[in-house]
Amino acid sequence: MAFISIYKEKYRNLSLKNKLTLSYICISMLPLISISICALYLLYNFCTQRAISDYEESLNQMADNLDYKIGLYNTSMDYLINNSNLAHALQDTHTNSWTRYTNYIHIIDPTLSAISNLNTDFQSITIYHDNSLLDCHRPGVMTMDYFEKPSCFEQILNYEKIWTVENGCPVFYSRLINTKLNAPLTIVRTAINESSVFDLYFDNLPEYRLVLSDKSGNVLWDDSSLQGSRIPENAASCTHLCRALQNVDWSLELYLPVSYIYVYISSLLRTIFIVILICLAIILPLSALYSKNIVNRLTYISKKMNEIEHGNLSVLIESPARDEIGQLASHFNTMTLSLNSTMEKLYQAEIERQKAENQALRAQINPHFLYNTLSMINWLSIKSGNMEISSLITTLSKFYRTALNHGNLESLLSDELLNVQSYIHLQLKMHSDSFSTLYQIPEECKSCIVPTFILQPIAENAIEHGIDTIRNLAGKILIEAKESENFLYLTISNNGTPFEEAAFYNALNQTEKSYGLKNVYARILALGEGCYMKLATPPSGYTTSIQIRLLVKRADPGTTL
Repeated sequence: MAFISIYKEKYRNLSLKNKLTLSYICISMLPLISISICALYLLYNFCTQRAISDYEESLNQMADNLDYKIGLYNTSMDYLINNSNLAHALQDTHTNSWTRYTNYIHIIDPTLSAISNLNTDFQSITIYHDNSLLDCHRPGVMTMDYFEKPSCFEQILNYEKIWTVENGCPVFYSRLINTKLNAPLTIVRTAINESSVFDLYFDNLPEYRLVLSDKSGNVLWDDSSLQGSRIPENAASCTHLCRALQNVDWSLELYLPVSYIYVYISSLLRTIFIVILICLAIILPLSALYSKNIVNRLTYISKKMNEIEHGNLSVLIESPARDEIGQLASHFNTMTLSLNSTMEKLYQAEIERQKAENQALRAQINPHFLYNTLSMINWLSIKSGNMEISSLITTLSKFYRTALNHGNLESLLSDELLNVQSYIHLQLKMHSDSFSTLYQIPEECKSCIVPTFILQPIAENAIEHGIDTIRNLAGKILIEAKESENFLYLTISNNGTPFEEAAFYNALNQTEKSYGLKNVYARILALGEGCYMKLATPPSGYTTSIQIRLLVKRADPGTTL
């Protein structure tokens, strides 16, 4: 509070020139800075999502490529472990040496050679067995004495296909099928060339970590040998992307630093900063120039007024300008001739000034200017291909056209419906289509004449104080019209928080909040006996209904209002 008081005191004691200069700078810079911050925030989110999408797509491509390779390896291994001839040759314990030799020559060696030739990525294929009759020195065939049991050995014994990584090299384990009861144990171990499988890296990222992990979360491989700088797996400033493989219980994970997004927005930041500096360089001298011009003219008038105060009524203020300061000079010149006449003229001039300001204010909302402006924006949107923006501009134009209605106090119900439909369409865009609207309007009712702009305030109330207050339920609005006994009934219902009767009539008596409802209520009561606006019993599925009753007044065929 003390700081604010000191600031107010200093501002109060500033010269008018400094106050004007400060005001010009604040008024000029605040919108620029606000727009820059909003644009930066939106573009930062867009760039972040775009970058994550790009890297996620690259990660998916890597995972698909790795999945494809493992699928090919699985196909080759399926042929090997389900080969009954190979299993019989390896597990036969009753043949003589010649038969075992021919099995090597015609079955075992050709099968292993064929698979190795078809899959150049295979580094080695080794079959381990506990058949004492087999030669343990044949290439690719060794006894279980040489087999180093992995941690997944029990799963291998249950005929599960196991993929793992040993010393950076992908390895496949599986048990061959038994061709007969109590057949010797036979296990296949296939090592894949690491460079053929793990050719995974990002050329355009200076910092990242690419990890291959199993379903238990154990890291099987990462690419720390490919780049110099790495990010710890548990870093809080990392974005984590993950893709599970289909042909094996592995996941490919990518860790990205949050700072990588700065690459996308660094040029944007520089551009915004340069624009702000340029604007400051233009605004500062202009503000000082405008302030000095106004203050100099006021100082000149003040000097002349001092002469008049000392009795020199013949002094005239020279001011060729016709703005407010020029008018002030003219008024003081007249005052020197006749004080009473001057006071009267000043009074009349003040009245005329207020009228002129009122007329200027009305001219600012010229509907033709509004429509032309919206049409220009719509044309630019179509030209740039922004059809969604064009649709919104067209809807907004319909809303204002039907709301203003050329100043007419009455409209066709069809035009009122077009007005409220345009408003609800715009609200749907603002609410991300989070509610639905149902219209039950008979065709014969659309030619009825109703007061202009009576449905939109009720629809606005239904959205803001009804469906906007619910969270776990889809909002819906029902707009109905019907004729009965020379009366037209218009009803707007919603399924939001119920509008209690006491709150409804309290809203009709307020001067600020719910002013639209109060305005509609007053205009309907002015239409005469039998016309009203009240809360009605809502239909099933709705919680609040506001109903309007009007005398049926129908336009002649072909008439437009």
